[in-house]
Amino acid sequence: MLGEYYYPEIQYFQLTKDIPSAEAGDIVTIIDADGRECLLINRIEMPIETAKNHPEWFSPVTKKTHVEQVKSSLLKHYMSLGKTEAEALNIINNI
Repeated sequence: MLGEYYYPEIQYFQLTKDIPSAEAGDIVTIIDADGRECLLINRIEMPIETAKNHPEWFSPVTKKTHVEQVKSSLLKHYMSLGKTEAEALNIINNI
């Protein structure tokens, strides 16, 4: 897919503004839909031209940022279960 070629370090995009059927912060991925690239937002396909015509609507999330977000979310989750921060970090680092 061209998205992987043009954006090798991007894990996904986040929507930066509300649009019909999607809110700011929703995850946007680039998919191959029967040989044509499309955006996928909340299981709704949109033409890739939407991103080309309105790049300000999409914010890239790098693989590094994604991993940091996942670790932060896991840390909060384990701590909500009663684990200390050190215990939670130990679990996360051994995954």
